[in-house]
Amino acid sequence: METGSDVHDHIRKFFDIFNKLQDLDIVIDEDLTSVMLLYSLPANFETFRVAIESRDELPKLETLRIKIIDEWQSRADQSLSKDGGANAVKIENQFRNQCFKAKRN
Repeated sequence: METGSDVHDHIRKFFDIFNKLQDLDIVIDEDLTSVMLLYSLPANFETFRVAIESRDELPKLETLRIKIIDEWQSRADQSLSKDGGANAVKIENQFRNQCFKAKRN
């Protein structure tokens, strides 16, 4: 996964591949799959990855999927609050300008 990419797309693709392997009767241990999922994340997830790996047991795949999405969403929310919502305002203004131009034509 590239830094800044949508984690939902990444996880969907990861599990599509995982399911295709299962359809071919290729069995991959759930812990190994969890580790592969963790290491498929970008470098800025290193702290998250270490926190998950340092537990006595790795979470189940579905739980890990949810934790990754929650972490990604939390980072997105923090990023939005750090810039004071400036990007959201900028995008909203661009949208309004496009709508205004469309109505004029």
